[in-house]
This record gives sequence, C-alpha cells and structure tokens, in this order.
Amino acid sequence: MKRKQLLTILLVVLLVAVLAVTCFACKDKPDTPSDNTPSGDSGNTSDPGTDPGTDPSGGEGGGNVNPGGTQVNTGIDVPKDLAVANGRASWKRVSGATFELEINGTVITIGNAINYNLLDFASLPADGSFTLRVRAIKDGKASEWSSAVTYTYVATQVVNPTVTGLDGTRMQWTASSNALYPLVTVGGTEYKLAADATGYDLAGVTQKSDVTLTYVADGVYYKSSATVRLTYDPATTTLAYAAPAQAYMDGEVLRFDRVEGANAYYFQDVQGRVTSLTGEDINSLSNDRNAHLLIKYMWAGNTDLDIANSAPTEIIYFGEGKGTGTSSDPFLVESVSDLRYIEYYEAVSEAQHTIFYYKLAADVVFEAYQPKDDEEFSNFYNLGSFSGVLDGDGHSLKNIVVYYKDGYSSIFDNVTETGVIKNLVIEDTAWRTWTVRTNDGVMHEKGGEVAVLAYTNRGRIEGVTFASGKVTAAKDGAAGLVSINRGTISGCTVASGVAITGVNEVGAIAIYNAGTIEDCHNAGTVKGTVSVGGIVGRNAGLVTRCGNVGKVSGDSAVGGIVGYNYNVQDIDGDMQYDTLVSYCYNKAVTTDYLNVFGMSYVGGIVGKNGSTGVNELGLVSYANAGVYGCYNQSDVSGTISAGGIAGENCSYYNGAQDEGFGIRGCYTSGVINVVDEFEAGRIYLSVSNCVWAENDDEHIFVHYWKAGDVGVTTWPGVQMTKTTVGGYDFYYADLAGVSADQVEGLIFCRVNPYDHSGGEESVHNKTENLAASVVGGKLIYAINDSWTTATKACVGWLAGYNNMVYDSYYSDPTGEFSEDVTAVVGGGTSNVNKMTNTSDKQAIAAALNAVLDGDPFVVSGDGYPVLDWELEN
Repeated sequence: MKRKQLLTILLVVLLVAVLAVTCFACKDKPDTPSDNTPSGDSGNTSDPGTDPGTDPSGGEGGGNVNPGGTQVNTGIDVPKDLAVANGRASWKRVSGATFELEINGTVITIGNAINYNLLDFASLPADGSFTLRVRAIKDGKASEWSSAVTYTYVATQVVNPTVTGLDGTRMQWTASSNALYPLVTVGGTEYKLAADATGYDLAGVTQKSDVTLTYVADGVYYKSSATVRLTYDPATTTLAYAAPAQAYMDGEVLRFDRVEGANAYYFQDVQGRVTSLTGEDINSLSNDRNAHLLIKYMWAGNTDLDIANSAPTEIIYFGEGKGTGTSSDPFLVESVSDLRYIEYYEAVSEAQHTIFYYKLAADVVFEAYQPKDDEEFSNFYNLGSFSGVLDGDGHSLKNIVVYYKDGYSSIFDNVTETGVIKNLVIEDTAWRTWTVRTNDGVMHEKGGEVAVLAYTNRGRIEGVTFASGKVTAAKDGAAGLVSINRGTISGCTVASGVAITGVNEVGAIAIYNAGTIEDCHNAGTVKGTVSVGGIVGRNAGLVTRCGNVGKVSGDSAVGGIVGYNYNVQDIDGDMQYDTLVSYCYNKAVTTDYLNVFGMSYVGGIVGKNGSTGVNELGLVSYANAGVYGCYNQSDVSGTISAGGIAGENCSYYNGAQDEGFGIRGCYTSGVINVVDEFEAGRIYLSVSNCVWAENDDEHIFVHYWKAGDVGVTTWPGVQMTKTTVGGYDFYYADLAGVSADQVEGLIFCRVNPYDHSGGEESVHNKTENLAASVVGGKLIYAINDSWTTATKACVGWLAGYNNMVYDSYYSDPTGEFSEDVTAVVGGGTSNVNKMTNTSDKQAIAAALNAVLDGDPFVVSGDGYPVLDWELEN
C-alpha cells in the first residue's frame, strides 16, 4: 500500500509541474507572430518585429526565441553568400544543417539543398520582384537570418516554335510548356488558340497570304517566342519561309535577319552562281572574294522540313544616306569596302545597261603595308569593268599596295565608252608586277603591264592626279594611269613624287595611246628600255597641250613627251590614224638642264617619229606621224640618232615620203650631248635592262656568259662592272681574249643580294637570252670602233636621223655644229632657222604661228616663245 501511495504522489507532483511550465510558456508567447514579415534592415539578424528577450528555460547555450517557437542558437553559423543568378538562389553550406528560405515574407523548408529555383515558388509575384533571406536549421534550432537580398526576374525566352509543315491544309507545329497560348496571324488577322494547340487549318485562306506563329508568354518570367514567318499559297497548297529581312553589306560582311526555322541560306551573285551555308544560328557571311563576291540575292530554306524556300531578297550595298546611284544622288564612297562595292554595281550595270554614279565623300585609306621583296601581297581588289561616273571630288585613294601580280594589273580592267573618272588623287601607291619564286629557289621573271587606274580606257579620265608612289613592271610596260588609251585622258598630272619603271613601252600617263591625251603634265621619273616617254610610251593617236619636266631615260626610242610616235596599217592597207603630237613642251627644271637621255633614238619631244617604211618585223609600213607646234628647252643625251625634237624623224608610206607630216612649226633650245665615251674592246649592258635591280648597292652582281667556254653550264660566267657613260648607267666587261662567236652567245643578268661570292646556292634572279647578238635592237650593246664612229652622223639639233623638218628653229649654244642645215638635222629639210639669244623672239613666234593653226606661240618676258595654254593654266 505504501508503494502505491508514493507513486500516486509523484504523479500528482509531475502533473502540477507540467501545468506550471505550460502556463508560463503560454503567457510569454507574442500575440502576433512575425515569421512571415521580412526585415526592412538587411543587416538585422534578429527576428523582425520581436524583442528577443531571454529564454528562461536556460536551454543549451541560451538563445532567442524564433517565431513559430523555433529557438535561435547563436552558435549555429548563418549561411553565407546568398545570391541570385538567372532566377536561382544559392548560398554556402553549413555543416550538418538543413535550411529555411524566406521569400517575400513566406518561410519555406528547403532541406539540405543549397540552391532554389525561384520559378518553383508557389506564389510568384506579378512584377517578378523577390526579397530573400536564408537560415540554417540544426538540432531543431535555427541560426539567425542572413542579410536580405533583392532580385527582379529577367524573363527568358520561350522555346521558339518549330513548324513542321502542312498536313493537308493544316499547318503543324510543336507545343511549348511555358507559353500561355499560340498566336497565329493570317493576312494580318490574329487568331488566339488554346494553350495546347499544335496546328491551324488554312483551308479557309483563298489567296496567297503571310502567315506567322508566335508562342505568347506572360512577359515577366518568360518572353514570347520569336515569330516564325511563312507564306501560304492556296493555289499550290504550299508553305514557304518568308524572305530574309534587312540583308545588307556591313564592310566586308553580309548581314541579315535570321529566318526563324530555317537552317540553310542560299546566295546568288551577279553572274548567277549560287553558294549556300547551313546552320540555324547563321545571320552573317564574310564576303570572301573567291566564294561570295558580288552577292545580289539571298534566300532561306530548311533541308529537313517540307517547307519551301523563301523568295529571294536583294542585297543592299550602300545603305540609307549613302546615295541611290543617280547623277543627282550618287553613291557616297567613304571606305575601302565602299570602293569595293563599285564592282558589284558595275556588274549590275553591265547586265541592266544602267549607268551608276559614285562620289568620294572622304579619302579612302588602305591599310599600310610594306611587303618583303620576295612576298606576293595585295591589299586591293581589282574592280573589273567600269561604265559609270566616279567623281573623286578632290579626295584620295591612299596606300594601295599590289606586289607580285602576274598579268596586267590596274584598279579597273576597262573604262568603257560611257565611263568617266574625274577629280581623283592617288597617293602613296606601291604597284608592281614582279617575279614569282619557284621551288628551285630562283626568282623567275613574270610578265604583266602595270598602270594604276585602268588597263584600257575607252571613256574619259579627267583631272586625276598621281601624287606619290611607285609603279614597276619587271618585263612589260608601265604607266602612271592607263595601259591602253582609246578614249580621252584630259587634265591629268603625275607629280614629282612618282617613279615609273618598266621595260617595253613606258609612259607617265599611258603605255599606249590610240585616242586623245590632252592637257596632261608629268614631273615624275620615267625609266624603261624601248618606247619611253614623259607622257606616253607609244602613240598612235593624238597627244596635245601636254608638258613634261620629269626625267625620262631608256635605251631606244626615248622622248620627253612620246617614246615612239607612229601609225599602224589596217588590213586593207590604209593608215588607221593621223598620229600627232601637237602643242607640247619638254623642259628641264633641274640644275643640270638634262631630263631626256638614252642610247638610241632620243629626242626632246619624241624618240622616234614615224619610221623608215617598215615595222620592227619588216612587215608593215608606218607613216602619217607628225610633231606640230612643240618646243624643247632641255638638254638631250644620246648616242645613235639624237635630236632636240626627235631622235629619228621620217615619214615613209609604201617607200615614198608622206608629205605634210614629220616635224613642223617646232623649236629647240637645249644642248645635244653626244655620248661617245665608250671604250673599244668592251661589251656594255644598260642598267635599265635589269629593272629588278632596285637595290643598287654592293650586293648586286651582273654577269654575262661566253658561249664557247668549257663547262658552259657553270655559274657565274664573267662578272661585269658598273660604270657611267654620258650620265647613263651601264655594266661592262672587257673583251680582251674573247672571240666574236663567244660574245654572240647568251647574255645573263643575275642578282645576288645576300652573298658576295656569287655561289650557286644564292642565285636570286636569272634572265636568259637578253640578246643573241651584241648589236641591233637587242638593247645589249658591244661598243667597238666602227659603231662609235657611226654615231655622230645621226645627231642633230632638231632631229637625228631625219627626212622631213619644216618651218622650225634651233639654237646652237655650244657652237659644235656648222650652220649647214644638213649637218644640223640631216636631210629632207625646209625653212629651218637658227636662233640666238639676241634673236627677235616675237618674230620667231609669229613665224611659227604662220604655219600652225591659230596662234599657239606667245612670248612672255624676254624668253623664248611658250604655248598660250601654259599661260592659261
């Protein structure tokens, strides 16, 4: 009985104690729990809206009472680095803890994960704005809350629709789980469909219509999808992609708006060639010359779906504000890319017979680059044929570099009859056809004419200035502006900062002229071998009102204005042109008064005027070649046939003199320097034959081969020495002990820029068969006693070898020649007069004008007459 009583008493005591504790806890509990109310102070780690007080239970470690009855234990670490990225909250782990996350005042249990996707929150805020805190839970107790973090959701795009094609007349597509509904438009009318719809019947469409499909989203958490744009044709029951929008050139890149759903794009150039690219994300195309140059149209398609290709879109090259290509609104060229676009429009012009107009709105500057001597390089693309009008408006093309090109080389291939290029400046140009290194390590020369502006001109080029640069052709003709002129070149200038070097036919303005060159001027340096002129190398047209003050040098047919002035015979035996050089001048502005020098047929105005009746092949007669109203105030230096106006002057046609041509109404006041300083017993090679030897220093060696030597294939043969004869550079070698048959063998030029020894392994250049003979038009000269003696008979003040000079004047400042007219100009003369410093200059001008059209000669001051157009300029 006692044991039972004791147990009863203990149970009563325990019950009283439990009731006491329960009442105490109820008394201290706050009236309004605040677990769901976020703190306005992100730095406050206590429960918001409560006074933490002290836990009277004296629980482990002591702590604050959390809302909802969870105690805060300051010994539990607060989770660190709470952050939100791309809609996902994350924080650092606390060892042994689970986590609670407070989102906009609502506490949710996370478990032991350390990240949470906000899109999983049950009560997503309408504005996408979140405030978050996190705390750790361990052994039924919580850490303090972390600092609050705010985040506003940035919508992600709904997966774009995939239209799979037609099932009968029903357009089909795949569904999207995140979209509110699909929206279809047909011909501009919208149709809002059920969220799970995956098709729309187009049976009611009676005419070809644009059709679009978009997944519509809430705009806060998801953006609406991209729009698939299609075209439905009920006549053929076909669905096709819409054409690409905004297809335009951005520099060297073609850009366009991607067509949603397409995975292939097709590009057609102006020649009709089509190329393609595949890939769903393609929205641009590098404009590479070989594959994608001159793209006119593009269209879109899909290689995997039964949807037709789009209609083509025409490419825009010059964008808004860059002109429309008309005469009143020309295309504006401001960059290298803009310049290249000309090729596209000119190709369109050819197909459509349309003339486009272009205007430089700024200098067009190419990337500066200095190629190595053995490097093939170009920073420029040839622009093809040109039929439009290009107005430089005084602006420049700068830094064009073209090296090691085979074949002819110019900005434009052909300027057609309608083409006009004007008011343009060319600066800092390095343009040359050179050589190509082959696998034997030797630099073999390649051909190719060089002229910066055009290969052939049949239109009009006017007011173009070549201000600075170099033009070099290793084996062919060279000119500053045009290779072949059959149109008009007017008012163009080559400045003193220009050097032009070539071989056959070299001129500052043109290589060959069968049109008109007028009012042009050269101050640059012109060098070559045959037919070298200060304005044009070979002329079969009209050169008028032009002037030269630059230095002109070559081997044969070298003139201050024209190298070789002659006509050509057509298939019926008639002369094609009346070839004429009129009202031109040549002046020396250097202190040595010498600006025209060469070996044979050297003249102040033309090197050779007409011919002796046959061409260089002995087949065709030349005649009708005249030099009218020109004057020379430069010294001229030559050896065979040198004269103040022409080195050789004759006008034969079918074996008879052609009256009315030759030299008429001209005068010369310069000195004729006879080059007679060659030494007997030597072979001489003019340096101009080795135009590739630009680095004229001690590293260059030139050799010739003696044909009869033992071991004929052994390099290096006989080394030649550089010398100067009459102000002209030569290589020579003594012929002592060398027989004539040996000299008539092959002559080699070789350059060795790296090794003075001339060893086989360092051979840099070889030119074979420069001459099979040491005399006679081969430009390799063996000087001997008989040849030297023959030269003076072909030198005269007005002309060297001559048969037709009329009504002209000369001065004899040195007194070297007698007053016998025959000695002065050769034969075939009429009314040729000598001038002195005291001669009546007005009377001379009047006498010249009397035999010319109009009054071209005028006297300014006390000097000799000048041309009236000079004073106009």
